[in-house]
Amino acid sequence: MKTRTLVSILILVLAVLIIAGSCATGKKMITVDDAMKKFEGVYVNTEYSGQKPTQPQKFVITSDGRMEDWSHATNEYPSYKGTYTVAESWMDSKGNMYCKVDLNYGGARTQELWKLDESGNTLEVNYKYKYGSGGEYPIKIDPDVESPLYYCIWYRQE
Repeated sequence: MKTRTLVSILILVLAVLIIAGSCATGKKMITVDDAMKKFEGVYVNTEYSGQKPTQPQKFVITSDGRMEDWSHATNEYPSYKGTYTVAESWMDSKGNMYCKVDLNYGGARTQELWKLDESGNTLEVNYKYKYGSGGEYPIKIDPDVESPLYYCIWYRQE
């Protein structure tokens, strides 16, 4: 009887652990190459983010680490050209993809957090993310977390 009880308890504990593991939320790491391919494309800003004017108006990302942006989507030439390196990339439980990105605009460097929504159509950028924020970072990009901070939203174009 004791053996049956012990085996039943062990099976129950294992079942609970398996269910808990399959339901766990958090970040799922993805490769840098996969992240760069997923972000590749042309994005245009069509609205004001509510915080500061979202700039640039047009943002082109290539999967080989090059980027260009335009202050106005109608300009003939890009306002800036630069390169980026993805330091870390992951997906959350909802399918949103995040990347910590190091950028170089001809010597001017910045660190950003990029979020691509699960549909792949909306790119949110936080130009200033915190190191050592603790816990799962980020749960979401929130432009009201600290000030000043640059928060932009772009929409994928054909």
